[in-house]
Amino acid sequence: MAVLLAGIFWLLRPSAPAGDQTFTAATARHAVRLTMSPARAARPSTWVIEVTGVKGGPAEVDGVRVEPVMTQMGHAIPPLTASPAGAGRFRLPGVVLPMAGPWQLAVTIDAQGTEDPVVLPVLVTG
Repeated sequence: MAVLLAGIFWLLRPSAPAGDQTFTAATARHAVRLTMSPARAARPSTWVIEVTGVKGGPAEVDGVRVEPVMTQMGHAIPPLTASPAGAGRFRLPGVVLPMAGPWQLAVTIDAQGTEDPVVLPVLVTG
């Protein structure tokens, strides 16, 4: 009976919307978590970027820019400036990556007058 109830609970658990992906990276000063919703090529996607200190505490961040590059195909999108969406959270709605495959997202964190760059490798599906 316990196994049956556990199986039902697992099937009914809340889950992320289909197609969402989360990517993480860190620098010496910041941890970055980027969620794409959905992570699909040629469709508008909303990206949420969360920036914290490397120990998980709040980080004073003035802004975040993202420059998507698909190095294998020579594609690049001009840098996108994220809008503030709460403490340490930034948002980029309507981002369209034109092609499925591996992309590198060059994220630049503007904090206290300095830039802190990090690269997030992502795989976008079709």
